[in-house]
Amino acid sequence: MDHELKKRLVAGTAITWSLVQLYCAFTFALDILQVEMLHISFALILVFLLKPGPGLFNRKGGADLFLAALSLAAGAYFLFSYPRIIERIRFVDEVLPGDYAACMASLFLVLEAGRRLMGWGLSVLGLAAIAYAFLGYLIPGTLGHSSVSLSNFTEFMVLTQEGLFGIPLRVSTTYVFLFVLFGAFLKYGRLGEFYNDLAVSVAGGLRGGPGKVAVISSSLLGTISGSAVANVSTSGTFTIPMMKRAGYSPVSAGAIEALASTGSQIVPPIMGAAAFIMAELTRIPYWTIALVAIIPSILYYVVVYAAVHFESIRTGLGVMSEERKPLWGLLIAKGYMFVPIVVIIYYLGAGYSITLSATMAIIASFIISAIPIIARGRWKEMLVFVDALEDGAKSSIAVAVPCAIAGVIVGVLTLTGLGLKFTEIILGLAGSDVLWLLLITSLVCLVLGMGMPTSAAYITVAILAIPALIKAGMPTITAHFFGFYFANLSMITPPVALAAYAGAGIADANSAKVGVRACRMGLTLYLIPFLLATYPPLMLMGSWPEIIFAIFKASVIVICFTAAMMGTFHRRLKAQEKLLFVAAGVLLWITTYPLLTNIVGFALLALAVVLSLRGRPPAEA
Repeated sequence: MDHELKKRLVAGTAITWSLVQLYCAFTFALDILQVEMLHISFALILVFLLKPGPGLFNRKGGADLFLAALSLAAGAYFLFSYPRIIERIRFVDEVLPGDYAACMASLFLVLEAGRRLMGWGLSVLGLAAIAYAFLGYLIPGTLGHSSVSLSNFTEFMVLTQEGLFGIPLRVSTTYVFLFVLFGAFLKYGRLGEFYNDLAVSVAGGLRGGPGKVAVISSSLLGTISGSAVANVSTSGTFTIPMMKRAGYSPVSAGAIEALASTGSQIVPPIMGAAAFIMAELTRIPYWTIALVAIIPSILYYVVVYAAVHFESIRTGLGVMSEERKPLWGLLIAKGYMFVPIVVIIYYLGAGYSITLSATMAIIASFIISAIPIIARGRWKEMLVFVDALEDGAKSSIAVAVPCAIAGVIVGVLTLTGLGLKFTEIILGLAGSDVLWLLLITSLVCLVLGMGMPTSAAYITVAILAIPALIKAGMPTITAHFFGFYFANLSMITPPVALAAYAGAGIADANSAKVGVRACRMGLTLYLIPFLLATYPPLMLMGSWPEIIFAIFKASVIVICFTAAMMGTFHRRLKAQEKLLFVAAGVLLWITTYPLLTNIVGFALLALAVVLSLRGRPPAEA
């Protein structure tokens, strides 16, 4: 296919998708199932146009065009069949031959699209789930199930809202797409540049400034991005070269940006897709989840900021040399760029739907960005919003396709009852030991997250492992946050650390080394979910004095462990000083005899700090 023609076809498809989604959000002209059908169809068409298949079977893009056309045909079939689908009686009305064909075609298309987007990991898991549905009756014992017919499988997968068109795809359709589009409007409205300038003004004059700029910039971008890889790609193009110029090694620069950007999926008000899925699964309002996420996100960035500070001391880095804009001058000149964020917080806080909140935020972003263009009379610059429509749709395929595959996996788990069985198996392995239960769940989260995006990993864990935590007595939101947090950390966990890979590409460094460095610098982050499980006030459960003291103590604990793991505080630490920091952290964590352990813990921390101050840090670069 001619390159220019393909480019126009991609742009036309992406812009049309964005306009259709906005129209549906404004008018509610279509039922949610119909919008889901359109959503996945557009996503698949874009994947096959943007990600070419192997050349041997794809001369001049013929195979890609065929798969894109097949995606359109499958979507059209479901749309035309919609009246029959919503009126039929499950497992009573006949499954038509076209239903079988559309089901098989759709499953093949989403698995192939997933392979092209993310490699084999998630697609293989989807294939394994389908194979288990048909062959699981051959497995003896607990893991086996009764035979599933092709008719029942097809009906469950595509003629209900529990398989392909289940909760994951529904979340991608109704919430995530609009927030990704909102992020695109902010990006093309240059809010990202404003956040970078703001971060430079705040942290540029500090020791190891560029690394701290990356932390602050990524945390600010996290409020509008919600994607680790997207955040690395956005802020990393600015912060990673700046860190390298300041003396950070390429590996450290990539690792710091990966660490900082991974936290974007935890920072409210716009968290990653997994947070919206959590709201759907738990029936807890998204605004409540966003509020609860404030403390975990603060702890995340306390660890990352401390790790970057200790790294700058360890390597003797100084302040950044780039020109910094005065903070107050920047806020006065461009403070209006906060308006879209204020709008979305207002609408979410006032109890409006997530869809309406995102839509109003897009409108606010458009107005705020358009006013300066109109004032200057540069009407051609309005085309930037067309670019935003295209970019938002392109970015959404990275969520839509994994969510579709996750829906298939969840559908199989529900159809076969494996989800409930897995919960019982985990409870049986852990017995009555809550710590073992937490360790097993965290391991499941990390392993699953290595081969799939955060949202897909969280969905799978939410079905397989998190119910075991809830059965053991853990509050629902704490249990889900435990899994959600570890699913996010998979972005920096080797051997498959997607955020680290993105950072390595920009830093021109070895991706494996960047992943290992990010994991090492952020090792304390793996303790935060256990802290959340230990201290209910960190999940906003308790009085305000309890919550404030828990935040203070948890912050001290994570700084203690980060100092020990980085081997630096005011200067490089000796072995006994590292042990003192670890001992202080452990004693402060222990909940038995809290008064005694707190007194001893703070005393050991004071001793460790005093000892570390007896010596000079490396000279500033």
